[in-house]
Amino acid sequence: MQQESRSAWALDEVPRHIVWKATFFFCGLICVSPGLGLVSEALAVGISAVTSAAALIWIALAIRPRELAFVSQIGMAFLAAASLLPIWMAFQTLPLGVLAHPVWLQAADALQHPLNGSVTIDAGLTVRTILICLAGLCVAIVAAAIAVDSRRASWLAGATLASGIAHGVTTSLEIALARAGNEPAMSPLVPLLIIQVGVADALEVLGTRKSTIRALALPAAAVASSLLLLGFIARDRALVAALAGLFIVSLVWAFKRFRAPAFAAAATAASLIGLAAFTMVALRPNPELPLVIGFADQQDGNLQRSLAVLADAPALGTGAGTLAALLPTYSESSTESRVALSTAAAGFVVEFGKFAALVFAAGLMVLVGIFFLGALDRGRDWFYCAAAGGGLVALMVGSFRMPTMFSTSDVFVLGTVLGCAISQRVSRTRSQDF
Repeated sequence: MQQESRSAWALDEVPRHIVWKATFFFCGLICVSPGLGLVSEALAVGISAVTSAAALIWIALAIRPRELAFVSQIGMAFLAAASLLPIWMAFQTLPLGVLAHPVWLQAADALQHPLNGSVTIDAGLTVRTILICLAGLCVAIVAAAIAVDSRRASWLAGATLASGIAHGVTTSLEIALARAGNEPAMSPLVPLLIIQVGVADALEVLGTRKSTIRALALPAAAVASSLLLLGFIARDRALVAALAGLFIVSLVWAFKRFRAPAFAAAATAASLIGLAAFTMVALRPNPELPLVIGFADQQDGNLQRSLAVLADAPALGTGAGTLAALLPTYSESSTESRVALSTAAAGFVVEFGKFAALVFAAGLMVLVGIFFLGALDRGRDWFYCAAAGGGLVALMVGSFRMPTMFSTSDVFVLGTVLGCAISQRVSRTRSQDF
């Protein structure tokens, strides 16, 4: 009996060392992920897919059975919901005949040969986008598995903040090396997420009354570098998105500070967020335009192009990842260096279709509510859920204000933030003793 118990203990101890190695490997991936922005898009997609799959296999082999059971218990619903997006992308690549994009019918008429087309206008680009989405899901699963342990979760948080600093350095270098008037289009998502994580982490440190300069140095540096980068990328438009996310973080902190009941806090937060959203929609700069471009600058030269693309987009979309290939056909001049729509939300509607966009937006709002309640229900680890909720709000607000919101290099940071929040939403003591 004693020998069996010792063997069981040994089997449980060996994975513990292996999972820490997997944790350090994954933290390294997070820290170097901003470098993906310096390579070609195809190479970045390949690296993201391979490394995220390797991390998933490693953590699946290393994680202890009790931790795996806990992750499965709390994460299966999230995984099932998140899988709807790549499933929809895969649906867009199927030969659907009458549901296919009109461009396939035009091509069949021109070739005098029947073509069994699909929703997407370019299956290769859509498959590449599916790989990016699956890489993000792998990252979120790995982060959730690692973050089951609070010590490992703190390592992930530190790696995320370090990645924000690295992202600021590499992106600033890329902007500095670009020729004047030909600056690359940058995604503001990572800086927006880092601001939420950094501020929430700093508030948590200050709340423990054990705050030190060393404990606050990393989040402060990450937030400062992210704010500086946002100033170069989008200025006031990005600032509005960052403040919207910080509004969620500050609400969580205030409700926890005053020990408000969870139901009352959730009702108050929902009322405030609903009032703010209604006010923003009512006072948008371009009320005569569709909502997805209603917040764009009136001086934006892409407004007319955006209207034309939205009017021509079919109900099922043009296919995930096809916007860059589609936009040159709407360009008035072949010398334009950068062709884009006014907002990222408009691009999402064009690629995925109106119905899918509504479902995705509703899913994001539900996820924000889940993370908000999870943050209120947690103790000292509340900032993981608060940062994820604030980051999703910043993502939604920014998508209505900026033309670009996501790039391949953002996969690791976004997946890590969401994975940590999913894992830390429920206290381990409520489920199993580790």
